Amino acid sequence: MPPSTDEALSREFYLLKRLLNLILVAWILLHIYTVWKLPFSLDELKILHLGFAISTLSFSIFLASKTENQKYAWHWLVVSILTVFVTIFFFTDYGNMIERSGMPSTSDVIAGTILVALVLLITLQIWGFVIPLLTVLVLLYASFGHYLSGFFFHSGIDYPRLIGYSCTYFMGTLGNLTGLSASMIIHFLLFGALLQASGGTQLIEKVSIIIGSRFRSGAAQTAVIASGALGMVSGSTAANIAITGSFTIPLMKKRGYHPDFAGAIETVASTGGQIMPPIMGVSAFIIAGLTNIPYSKIVVAAFLPAMVYFLNLSFAIWVRTRKSNILLVKQDLELPTIRILDIAKQHGHLVIPVIIITWRILIGETPAKAVLMANITLIAVGTIHAFVFGVDGRWDSIIKFGRQVYSGMAKGALEASKLAVVLAAMGVIVEMFTVTGFGQRLSYTMVDIAGSSSLILIALVAVLTIFFGMGMPTPGAYLLTVLLSAPTLVKFGFELLSVHLFVFYFAIISALTPPVAIGVLVAIGISGGRYVGTALNALRLALPGFLMPFFFLYKPVMLNLAHRPISAFFANLLLLIAAASTTIFFDGYFIKHVGWIGRIAFLVGALMVFFPDMLLTAFGLGIIFIVGIYYFYTYVKSNPVR
Repeated sequence: MPPSTDEALSREFYLLKRLLNLILVAWILLHIYTVWKLPFSLDELKILHLGFAISTLSFSIFLASKTENQKYAWHWLVVSILTVFVTIFFFTDYGNMIERSGMPSTSDVIAGTILVALVLLITLQIWGFVIPLLTVLVLLYASFGHYLSGFFFHSGIDYPRLIGYSCTYFMGTLGNLTGLSASMIIHFLLFGALLQASGGTQLIEKVSIIIGSRFRSGAAQTAVIASGALGMVSGSTAANIAITGSFTIPLMKKRGYHPDFAGAIETVASTGGQIMPPIMGVSAFIIAGLTNIPYSKIVVAAFLPAMVYFLNLSFAIWVRTRKSNILLVKQDLELPTIRILDIAKQHGHLVIPVIIITWRILIGETPAKAVLMANITLIAVGTIHAFVFGVDGRWDSIIKFGRQVYSGMAKGALEASKLAVVLAAMGVIVEMFTVTGFGQRLSYTMVDIAGSSSLILIALVAVLTIFFGMGMPTPGAYLLTVLLSAPTLVKFGFELLSVHLFVFYFAIISALTPPVAIGVLVAIGISGGRYVGTALNALRLALPGFLMPFFFLYKPVMLNLAHRPISAFFANLLLLIAAASTTIFFDGYFIKHVGWIGRIAFLVGALMVFFPDMLLTAFGLGIIFIVGIYYFYTYVKSNPVR
C-alpha cells in the first residue's frame, strides 16, 4: 500500500532536515580545519562563512515555512540555491576580484548587489526590521549625501564603489566583523552548544540548587547562579531567560516571591551573564578585535565588576527574602533527589573543558585555538565518561553521546549563522559611516554639545547605546555606538578599554531598560507578572550595571586587576558597598526594618561613596558603617541568642 500524502511529506521533511544538519556540521568542521591548517586566506574563509550562513538559514526557513504550509515557502529554497552560486562566484574569482579592487567589473557589481540584498533579506527574517532598515538608510545616505547640506553633506559615492565598499573590496559584509565571526566567534558558539548538548545546562541547574538551598533565599540564589553561568555561554539575554527561567521563576514563586520580583531576578541575572568572564557572550571577542587588546586582558579586567554586579544582586535578594519572611524549606528544593556525588559522577567531566579554555586564554593563547582545544577536550572526556559510566551499555552510550555531539555541532552552526548575517549587515553600516566621514562629524558634534563637560558627553553616549539596544542584539548595539562615540571619548582622555567596556555594559543593560526591555517581556511570559512592576524591580536590582560603566571611565583602576590588584579590589568593593546601601534605602530593610532616618543615612552615605572624591568617600563609608553597626546592634539586643 503506497504511503499517504502526509506520510510522504513527513518523510521528505525528515530527509531534508537531516541534509540541513549534515551541511551545518560540515560547515563547522571546515572552520575547525582552518584553525589548524589555514588552507586559504581569511578573505576566502569570509566568503565561505557568510555564503554558507545565508544558504543554510534560507534552507532552514524553507523547511519551517513548508511545515506550516506557507504559500511561498519555495522562495526560500530559491534564495538558498542563489546564495550557493554567488558564493561559488566570489570564491573562485577571488584572486581576480582582489586585482580589480577599486575598479570592479560589471559581474562584480551584480554579484555584490545580490550578496548585500541576501544579507539584508535574511537579517530581516531572523532579526527583525531595525538593522536592515538602518542599513538601507545608511546606503541611501552614502549614495545621495552630495544632495544634502551642512552636517550631513559628503561628496557622494557612485554605485560601483558603493557595492565595492559594501562587499567586493572585502569590506562591509565581507569586512572585519565577518572575519571575527568566521575565525573566532563561531568556535565559542560551538563550545556553548556542545556544552549544553552534553548536559551542561543540567549541571548548572543542579549545582545552583545545591548551593542555593543552603540559604533562606536559596530559590532566588539558584536563579543568580544558573543564569550567570549559562548566560556567559549563550550570549543572549532572551534565550537565557527562556532556558533557566522556565525552572527558576516557578521555583521562586512557589517559595513566596512576588511574580514581579521573581521575573526581575531572572531578567537581571540573565542579562548579567554576558558580562561574566571567561566567555562573556560573544561581544568581548569583538572588543578584542576592534581594540587589538588581548582577549585575556579583557577577561581579567572584567572579572571584578562582574562580581560586584552579581554579589549586589545576591545581597538584594537576601534583603527582600528576610523582609518578606521567606523561610528555608528544603523539601521545596527537591534536595533528596540531588546529591553532590551524583552530580560529580554524571556531569563532573564537563568542568574540565571550562578549566582548559580559561587557562589557555589566560596564558595568552589565541582565543580560537583555546576554544578549539576546549571543544576537543569536551568531546574526548565525554566519550570516556560515556564508556566508563554509560547506563545504556558502553558502546550504546558512546553512540548516544556521539549523537549529542552531532546535534550540538548543528545547533552551534545554526546560531553562528544567525550571528554571521547580522554582523555582515552591521559591517555595511560601519563601512559607510567611515567612508562618508559621518562618524567623525558626529563625534565632533557630540563634543560641541557637551562642551567641556565629559559627564554630559558620556551621558549622551549611554542614552544612545540604550536606544540602539532596544531593537538590536548586543553586538549590534555595541558596534554601532562604539563606532560613533569611541574616538570622541578617547580624545577626552578616557582609556580605550574603559570606553569599550562602558559601551558594552550599556548595550547589555538595554535588554532590561524600558520602553522595550526584551528581557522583561520574556520573563513576564513565564512569571505572569506585570510589565511595569517587573521592569522597575529589574532596574533597581541592576543598579551596578548602570553605575559601573561611569566608574570605568572616571576610575579606570577598577579594571586594572592585572597590574594593581589591591587598588582594583578596593575600588570595586567601594562600589559594592554603595550599591548595597542603596538597596537598603529602597527596601527599608537591613537585618531588621530600617526607618526613614536610617534609609536616608544609607542613601547619603552611598552618594558620598559614588562621588569620585577620596574625602567624601571616606565620610560616606563612615556613615554606612556607623548606621549599619547601629541596626546590627539593636537587632542582636532585641534577639538575644538563647
